[in-house]
Amino acid sequence: MLLRRGEAGFRVTRKTSKSFDKFETREQLYAYARAYLTRSLKRTERALVVLDAGDRKLVGKSASGLEARWWDREESLARPVIQHVIEKGEARLVVDSRKDPIFAGGKGPLSVLCVPVTGGSGRVIGFLYADNKLNEGTFNQLDLDLTKKFAQEFSLKLQELPETQPPEPEQTPEAPPEKPPEPVPAPQQPVDLSRALVTAMVLVAVILVVAISLLFFGSPAGQEVENATPADAAKGFVAMSLERNLEGAYSLLSDGMRKNRPREKFELAMEEWLMIKENEAELRSRKVVLVRSGPSSGTVYLEPSAKNKPSWEWILVREKGGWRLDHLTGGPKL
Repeated sequence: MLLRRGEAGFRVTRKTSKSFDKFETREQLYAYARAYLTRSLKRTERALVVLDAGDRKLVGKSASGLEARWWDREESLARPVIQHVIEKGEARLVVDSRKDPIFAGGKGPLSVLCVPVTGGSGRVIGFLYADNKLNEGTFNQLDLDLTKKFAQEFSLKLQELPETQPPEPEQTPEAPPEKPPEPVPAPQQPVDLSRALVTAMVLVAVILVVAISLLFFGSPAGQEVENATPADAAKGFVAMSLERNLEGAYSLLSDGMRKNRPREKFELAMEEWLMIKENEAELRSRKVVLVRSGPSSGTVYLEPSAKNKPSWEWILVREKGGWRLDHLTGGPKL
């Protein structure tokens, strides 16, 4: 889809709010916009951040519920709404697509919210999009107004941040002087295929034995998790979070926490929290100290390196898979 000049657009001259000051790269800004669309608009099913790539061709920068890079191939998106926003430069709210004339009898997500992103001249350079395919009335006028304000701030910050530059091509070194031809190696002995076949069969047999043993008796790693202390589980959560292995960190939450926090929401919250360098540095510097370990619950403190800061108290519960985080006082806002 090619970008066209909007007939209207937001012309904003004021500075961005402090909530945008923490971002140093455009990639961080894209992730923050996606997090806004999925967390502030609480019933969003799919979210999309799309911007002009520089040649007036729109490119997906971040998404939830679909692949950002293939957004233009996703036929179930509200195409008439997107086209309206791009051509008119006007935000659009669809409460129930079955009753909205913009779809002209066609099918689309029942609820849609789409807001333009504009450049310094007021030209439309992209859009923020959210929808819910199965539920009408997902978004209201307040959601639209707040998202328009967010898009203004997003646009201002976007203009402040430089685009990521591609790496410079490596210079081709000068050709070294020609070397005298190397002696031709002696011909190798032919491979004994029968011996190689026997070796392969032995390896397959060993793998099968190990797999059967793990199936019936469990893995050593699984036993270690089962016997781990609350401190071990907390340290694992910290390490996985710092490595951005958020799927692994999510697996260390209790059943109760996971029930109220879908993995996608958890990962977005953690990404947003870790984007702030002070938060990441604080998490990295704290020391996990075991305070209590009972039969079914335990407590750890994450002690700060500076004495003037309070400890973080994390409560864990023992479940079938081992110790899991159940309540965090201090640290990531989950």
